[in-house]
Amino acid sequence: FTQIPLGDCTEEQIFASVRPPVPFSLYNKALEYCRSLVSYGAGSEPTTIRDSQRNQEEAAGLLRKFALTLSASPADRDGLLLMEPYIAATVAYFPSDKQKDMVYSSRLLHYKNSLAPVEPCNPSNIRNVCFSLYSYENQTNYQPNLDFLLNTKGEQSNSVRWAWSLEGTLVHTNLQHTAAVNRLAASHNGKYFVSASDDCTVKLWDSREIGSPIQLYAVECTKFSSPVKAVSIMEGSKAFLTGEQCGKVQVVSLSGSMDMPGLSVTTSYQLGSPVVDFSRISEFCYLTATSNGKIYGLDVREKYPVFHREIPASNGSLRSILHSPGQWAVFGTSRGIYSSWDMRLLVETNSWAHPCHIEQGNNGINHAIHRMCLDPTQIEDPFFFSSVGDNEIFRWNAGSRIYDKVFRVNNGNNWSLPLERMLEGPLEFSSRIPEHVRSPNERTYRSLLSIPGTDFVLSGSEDCCIRAWDIDYPKNSKVLSGWNDLRTEPTYDFKNYSRKHGESSRSVYLVEEFTRSSKGERKFTARTGHKDCILDMAVVTPNTETSYLLSCSRDGAIKIWK
Repeated sequence: FTQIPLGDCTEEQIFASVRPPVPFSLYNKALEYCRSLVSYGAGSEPTTIRDSQRNQEEAAGLLRKFALTLSASPADRDGLLLMEPYIAATVAYFPSDKQKDMVYSSRLLHYKNSLAPVEPCNPSNIRNVCFSLYSYENQTNYQPNLDFLLNTKGEQSNSVRWAWSLEGTLVHTNLQHTAAVNRLAASHNGKYFVSASDDCTVKLWDSREIGSPIQLYAVECTKFSSPVKAVSIMEGSKAFLTGEQCGKVQVVSLSGSMDMPGLSVTTSYQLGSPVVDFSRISEFCYLTATSNGKIYGLDVREKYPVFHREIPASNGSLRSILHSPGQWAVFGTSRGIYSSWDMRLLVETNSWAHPCHIEQGNNGINHAIHRMCLDPTQIEDPFFFSSVGDNEIFRWNAGSRIYDKVFRVNNGNNWSLPLERMLEGPLEFSSRIPEHVRSPNERTYRSLLSIPGTDFVLSGSEDCCIRAWDIDYPKNSKVLSGWNDLRTEPTYDFKNYSRKHGESSRSVYLVEEFTRSSKGERKFTARTGHKDCILDMAVVTPNTETSYLLSCSRDGAIKIWK
């Protein structure tokens, strides 16, 4: 269902896809009741996201009233109340079953005759489109400054054409940041990249200077009020989003040329909790998540978030997000809980816990899901990778909740199939320990990067190594940086395990990294590689023939590789 365009689905398909707890006849009766009483307004079409949200709240109240007056079994009444978010959203966004000429976006449902554009805006016509949002605080219309969206003429993206010749050759090392560099983001035209750090700054770098014999320096720097935990460059515009530890999100626009650039804040949001990450939904709208489990949709043309949802607090604090544009998203928590969402209806469709090994149990191991990335070899299917715990990377199917591949570094200990964990239970003690006081020797991948068009997933971990894992041909995997002795160069092998899933049996492929050292000890570089945990990686493409790998670490270092 998550792979089918919503406009092509029938009511029966939508209903069956979420495995509802009530009969379809009862669901259809509740839907007709709510639709007949909701005040859609003129034309029965929502014109702004505020209208849709008000319709959704009204539909939720009508559904509760319908359930209480229903002469049915208590189980059916409870089932209807359980489906309240889904039914209310369906009533608000789909006033009629027969409306097929609609496109759902994160901002609102655009009908073909809507004032808001269905296709991406032509920058020259932006000022002819009404983007005002009624403010409940000061009773005024909010007119955002859209100048930075008009600076896209002539900007073209350089697609990543990676022949995978990366050998781990260091090109530049930069230590201009004075604290951990949390995130890196490269522009789609390859002209610049930005770095976000715990030193409360975001630095702008000219990627055209990569490879020059002179030292690479930041061309501009912006100071913020708290450590910057997330950054994302807006595709098709000279602007990027920043997320701070204090919960503030700001849209920063770039003016001028890279020779004399200028940075200025155009829009600001206060979300109240540390920002975890961003993900692009559409041209102007970005998915934003905070550590307290809140999920926001931020449209840079609007003064306030256009939608927000929440993950149950019992799942733990939110650590990572993964979003497949326009379709589905997965959120990972500190308790090792995956929460899968249908982003077209903004409803949670599934949740499950990361498995644990027998000897670990539910205590003494940190199940936090640190990073996730899409599988570059399975573009059409909902496969993704996640890094959890003891230097292990799992490949999951978001639709079936099944993992089929595990990548790990063999530290001299045997591996066994982990056991499934239940969602219930008390919080693990380790999940409540602040990250900065945990053991610095924790072997965890803190950075994952998949590059479309390749068979590799890159990982950066606590052991200061950057690894390239070959998904289809494990023996081609390699360490790009982090080794200081060729005699300990690793080898890779894989095994096949049989895992029961219900009444059927499925295969799990384990890919392991071994060293040739007779003592079984690995030595790490003190020369070109990172000297602290690698926190993020990105790819920058200054031209269509050359690509570089960017990496950053907890000691404030940024390194560029080819």
